[in-house]
Amino acid sequence: MTAEVLIENARFLESRGDAAAADQALIETLLAAQAGGHARVAAEALVRRVRVQGSAALDIRRQALGQEHVRVAMSLTDIANALSGLGRFEEAVASFEQAVQIFEHKLGPDSPFLAIALSNLAAAHIRQSRAGQALPLYQRALDIQRQHHGAEHPRALQATFNLAETLRRSGRAEQAIPQLQRVIRHMPQQVETPSSLLTDARTALGEAYLDLGFAQRAVPLLTESLAARPEAGRRPDLWAKNAFALARAFQALDQEPQQALELARSALDRYRHRPASYRAEIEAIERWLKLCEP
Repeated sequence: MTAEVLIENARFLESRGDAAAADQALIETLLAAQAGGHARVAAEALVRRVRVQGSAALDIRRQALGQEHVRVAMSLTDIANALSGLGRFEEAVASFEQAVQIFEHKLGPDSPFLAIALSNLAAAHIRQSRAGQALPLYQRALDIQRQHHGAEHPRALQATFNLAETLRRSGRAEQAIPQLQRVIRHMPQQVETPSSLLTDARTALGEAYLDLGFAQRAVPLLTESLAARPEAGRRPDLWAKNAFALARAFQALDQEPQQALELARSALDRYRHRPASYRAEIEAIERWLKLCEP
């Protein structure tokens, strides 16, 4: 059977709640997809295996440890991450919310584990274009990280970046810019291998300038950050985000029209590997290309 047929069978078995049969079907799907070069099907099979195995682990932990044990919260987090990978963000939010409640009840309102859970929940809201609901979650996570580690610790800087990027997405680029500048200023400046957070912060700062109409300031930041990202890296979505931002900056300045189109098309190709997860991004690039292609 082809990988496409096998994944359909695995989905059916998962929907019936037959975890053992679904897991075996997903293994067969993965092998067929890898042999046939079906990257999208292989990725879905991997994510579904995490979800199936996570559900089984959750049931075992609830029976052995009770409904509100910290390990139950960890299983809920694994399931929510898998659901996010499948584009099922509303279900992911529900699982993340349960994990947050357990961590807060068991570990207290200032636990670093709670800060991570709050950030996970906020990110799921972001994937559904609900930045307003994500902002207070990211702010609380930042407060916890600063309390435990100090404002310049990498975990606090990551939380600062999360908040700043959400402010930018909310149309508050002016407030995001000083936060992003803070992250860039305090992150180690390795010349040859910049950290992923430093690269992400440069991209976000470039996008913030672009949002405010300062494309001239955006181009060098977006060019530098894109050069630091391998096209075939583990997060092709981040490369795509960066590339499309640079394309828009070139277009705003009426510069490099051919390169802008190539960047946008390449970004679209990368998002299309996981269409369920990046529907909004795909639609945005397609709209832009319709306006800009000759």
